Amino acid sequence: DDLRKTKPRKKLNEAQRGLVAGRVEVGKNRRGKYLVLLDNGQVWRQLKADSNSLLVPKDLEGATAKIRRKSMGSHMLTLSTGRRSIRVERIK
Repeated sequence: DDLRKTKPRKKLNEAQRGLVAGRVEVGKNRRGKYLVLLDNGQVWRQLKADSNSLLVPKDLEGATAKIRRKSMGSHMLTLSTGRRSIRVERIK
């Protein structure tokens, strides 16, 4: 009787699961951190504490970006050109 009852997980809708952007532009700031501009006007920046790198081809034609919400309010960005992810924050 003292066992905790776990609540069933509620299903997440598409907006809660993540965001997929069609056209992306990728650059680096002076500190070597990635800046990603999405086709919807949003700008995402790699967090200072994240030392991961993306595989960014010279030609980003057809590349998409997927941003997933993670625990504690953080976000992970993955390009369709590779399997690597970086931890990002939205700045615009």
